[in-house]
Order: sequence, then structure tokens, then C-alpha cells
Amino acid sequence: MIIINFKNYKLGKKALALAKEIEKYLPHAIICPAAIDIEECSRKTNLKVFAQSADPIDSERATGFNTLKAIKEAGAKGILINHSEHPLPYSKIKKAEHSKSPSLRKEAVLAETLSKLKKKKKRKRRKN
Repeated sequence: MIIINFKNYKLGKKALALAKEIEKYLPHAIICPAAIDIEECSRKTNLKVFAQSADPIDSERATGFNTLKAIKEAGAKGILINHSEHPLPYSKIKKAEHSKSPSLRKEAVLAETLSKLKKKKKRKRRKN
């Protein structure tokens, strides 16, 4: 599995151009453009598009948040969870996994190593 995170280096037309270039050479890759580019990359390529993150909020009163519903409606097929630039405590990782919308079933839980993710889980248990 190849996941290519655009971060915020490529936006708008540059993000779409990069997505199309990736599609030529890595047609099975997963791309993660900025939230604002999810819809266009989803519509204009055949790549799987994931959101870079999501806020597990069910309410429509969520100004400034990327809700799972909004991400799905933009065309994302999944989300990244726990990126090194957006680390989450174990409780939020679990909440994100359990609250994703029924049609947004795929996720990539990121950790430098599996042991680091397990350590987060152990720290969570010790606090409770």
C-alpha cells in the first residue's frame, strides 16, 4: 500500500496536477490532499482519496471542523489517523475508529512503530 500525503505543499490546480501524475505511474496509490482539494481530486481521478484527518463530531454545528460526513460527501474513501504532525491520544484514536460514518470505512492509523502505538494504549489504561 502506498499512501502519498500532499500535506499543504500542493493546493488547488497544483494538487490536481500532482494527483493526475500519480495516477499515471501509481494507479493503486492512496492520495491525501488538503481537505479543500478532496472533492476535485476524487472527481477528476480514479485514485483512492483519503482525508488527512477528521474530527469525530456527529453534530452539524461544527464550524471549523472536518466532520466525517463532510469528508465523505467530498468524495474521500478514508482518513489518516494519528499522523506524526497531528498526533492523537489513544482515546481519540479509538473514538475516531468507532465513530466513522458507515460509508467511510477505511482508515490508516499511523505510528512510527507498532510498539509506540501499543505504548499509547498502555498509558491510556494506566490513567484510568
